[in-house]
Amino acid sequence: MARWRLRAGHYLNVPGTEWEYKETDQATGRQGRKVFNVPLYLHPDIISDQNYDGNVVVCNGRNCQPKDYVFEGPPTPDMDPMDEEAQAITDKHKYKWVHPIDSLDGTFGEAMIKQFAQEMSKLQTPMTPVSVPNVSAREFEELKAMVAELQKQNAELKSGKARRM
Repeated sequence: MARWRLRAGHYLNVPGTEWEYKETDQATGRQGRKVFNVPLYLHPDIISDQNYDGNVVVCNGRNCQPKDYVFEGPPTPDMDPMDEEAQAITDKHKYKWVHPIDSLDGTFGEAMIKQFAQEMSKLQTPMTPVSVPNVSAREFEELKAMVAELQKQNAELKSGKARRM
């Protein structure tokens, strides 16, 4: 009988909670209709949501009480287990519950710097040499000489522009 008491507001996937969209085609006059499954918002402070003496009690679908809200999915940190089965399910999912701010190293700025440094190190890793088929050593040496000549000409052009400015 896995049952939980909600401590805070939740959007839960409750079967049968749907939103209907209707649209009338201007040309034919026919009405199109689409139905979407949507989560149900339940909050313990909202009186109409309370199903047991000021509490909102939910269950996972096995051996529920008649007034329980049946939800699909895992429990959350803001659900208090009410029985041993619910406690076992909660313990099984507890390792996934990491607070987004508490999971950061140090301050937000330090975490951003660390992430930036990791991305920079990925960009600075040396490239592995690649062999190109059908290129002889002589052709490769000629290409290297052309690149060296172009670099020399480029340096001369830059130094000439620097003098003119």
